[in-house]
Amino acid sequence: MQARMVRCRPKLKAFLIDHDI
Repeated sequence: MQARMVRCRPKLKAFLIDHDI
């Protein structure tokens, strides 16, 4: 799910990673 968001919005990559802990 998050991986798809990262692909759609690379800008939120760091945001997702930071909240993926």
